[in-house]
Amino acid sequence: MTTPGDPPQDPPSQDPRPGERPPGGGSGTPGPPPGGGPPPPPGGPSGASVGMALLGVVVYVVVNVLFGFIALGTGSTTGFAVVAALLALLTFGSGVVLVKSGTPLARGMGVGLMIGWGLVTVLSAGFCTGVNPGLYQ
Repeated sequence: MTTPGDPPQDPPSQDPRPGERPPGGGSGTPGPPPGGGPPPPPGGPSGASVGMALLGVVVYVVVNVLFGFIALGTGSTTGFAVVAALLALLTFGSGVVLVKSGTPLARGMGVGLMIGWGLVTVLSAGFCTGVNPGLYQ
């Protein structure tokens, strides 16, 4: 009991001393929340999206061959430029739309189309995609 002249007393501390366990026998770290915890984080790419990316590369190569025959059929540098621009717009336009759609299969196909364009450009030194300026001289 305190009298009006005594200093106020602090309530007993709940913090354990170093080396002691807190009251109740716990380890001092909170356990999982009562609802079972947050849902697990989403995983990485699924096998289906990776497969669709590979399919997208193959689809791009087939479409590129078709557009190549069209470009050769024109026989002019303007025809090459128009076909190359059309192929790039078609590839990256559809690739971005597919990636933005949100489903793993569509994302895989969209990324695969764009990877296909990059691979064909690098492996053909830009001749098959119309990036090489030597085509227009």
